[in-house]
Amino acid sequence: MCGELARLRRRIRELESALAERAPAAGVSDAGDRRMQDFAATGRGWFWETDAELRFTYMSDSVLDVSGLPPEWHYGKTRAEIGSPASPGAEEWTAHLAALDRREPFNDFVYAREGPDGTRWLRTSGLPFYDPTGDFAGYRGTATDVTAEILAQNHSQQLVAAIETLDELFALWDPDDRLLVCNRRFRELNTDVAETIAPGTTFADYLRAGIAADLFPDAVADPDGWFADRMARHRDPGVPFEQRRRDGRWLQISEQRLPNGSIATISADITDRKRTEQELRRQHDILSTALDTIPDGVQVLDRDLKLAAWNDHLFEVLKLDRDAILSADDPGKAFRYALAGRGEYGPGDADALVASREAIARSPEPVQYERQLVTGNWIECRGNPLAGGGYLAIYRDIDEAKKMYARLEFLASVDPLTELPNRRCFLEAAETEFMRARRHGRALSFLILDIDHFKSINDRFGHAVGDEALRRVARRCRRTLRRSDHIGRIGGEEFAIMLPETGADLGYRAAERLRLALAKLEIPTEDETLWLTVSIGGMTVAPDHDTAEQVMADADAALYDAKNGGRNRVVFRR
Repeated sequence: MCGELARLRRRIRELESALAERAPAAGVSDAGDRRMQDFAATGRGWFWETDAELRFTYMSDSVLDVSGLPPEWHYGKTRAEIGSPASPGAEEWTAHLAALDRREPFNDFVYAREGPDGTRWLRTSGLPFYDPTGDFAGYRGTATDVTAEILAQNHSQQLVAAIETLDELFALWDPDDRLLVCNRRFRELNTDVAETIAPGTTFADYLRAGIAADLFPDAVADPDGWFADRMARHRDPGVPFEQRRRDGRWLQISEQRLPNGSIATISADITDRKRTEQELRRQHDILSTALDTIPDGVQVLDRDLKLAAWNDHLFEVLKLDRDAILSADDPGKAFRYALAGRGEYGPGDADALVASREAIARSPEPVQYERQLVTGNWIECRGNPLAGGGYLAIYRDIDEAKKMYARLEFLASVDPLTELPNRRCFLEAAETEFMRARRHGRALSFLILDIDHFKSINDRFGHAVGDEALRRVARRCRRTLRRSDHIGRIGGEEFAIMLPETGADLGYRAAERLRLALAKLEIPTEDETLWLTVSIGGMTVAPDHDTAEQVMADADAALYDAKNGGRNRVVFRR
């Protein structure tokens, strides 16, 4: 190895001496050599030479200025030794080395050179040369440093790859408004006009094709006006704007003119956001309507405990000055300080009292309490934290609410026509009595009573007479039954009766007593007196009954037997 290096050094000295000793008068060859040296010194690259083993034996001095390494660093090394096999790639290196083995010229071979100064990208071309005897002597050629070019290409490729992976739709239009590049998302959204999203297509042609394909619903009414407006936005980009598409999607479009006159169009799919906004508006409308109709005072705070929503009942229930609170810079805080200042939070420093209330509002636990205000009326407050932060508080005047609740309870449990318990209320009482009878081993019977031919009564005399008949049947039943018995209206003309402490025999007698009492019932009409009859089915609780509804179902089956047996009769199952 030492001998080989010595040979290379001698060769270098020989070349350098030969160049130094040549005089201008040496002829055309010397002039050509000087000319080549000048080209190498002033050009963007350098000249090189290898021996027959492809080891570098000569580099023009410009290699140092261009590539950063002196000629001597290269001597004795082959291109394969200083190059990185991974760049441009194993296949390219193999093909290049095979061409050298065949002594073929090569042109613009690009590779990465690894040196003390790091990685540099080189482009080189070479020709084989031969000695006077015709034997292969090596290669001569030129090389240039293309690191900046390769890095720019890599950067461009990375940029294109990044654009392709964007969730947004991207298109770039050149200064002449022709498409340069667009990404996958842009192509997917415009499959109906795919021929107009090829590079070179003008933005105007793209828009016209989209209008013709009905891609833009807002353009249907006035295509020319819409086109002109969109072109104006495109030529003079401003604030982002929204655009609706035929498939129901919404885009938020942002356009920007670049320094070279190109225009970048970036479109984000905001369909989900628009749907969310629409749903929020719908919910807001519902909330506003609900707040206006709810008799309670409602207060909604955001995550910063600022007043986000309210109704006027809030100030009426709490007897607060609505205008004074809502005109404050922070109405939510003004609301709390108004209550604290009036003594509603108890004695103590107002700041501390308000801070304690705000801590409750930030707590994840709901609260419910009753309090007598300084004004004298009682309220109930229910507070609940909201998902994502915030707080909902409902204030109710308890006196009025209790009256309303009692009325609602009455309406929910009583049939308004007969003032008897309705089906739900009766079933609840029946289930309770059933469990008591089973627990204590007591007898319990149920009757299902139905007015015979009630439809014909309505048809013949009208619904007013039918309603009066139902009321009179209910009153006659209540007078005939015991105080401990229960009766409810469970259907149109159907009544259920529960007889505690009553077995089958007594139950049958009670049913007969009811049937006979109702047969004597007179219903006055405009033209005549109406007499009616009833059919009754009965059942006593048996060991195989698990619920009151099962007993009532058996009583209902007995009722059908009574109707099928001619009506105006009692059938009691045992």
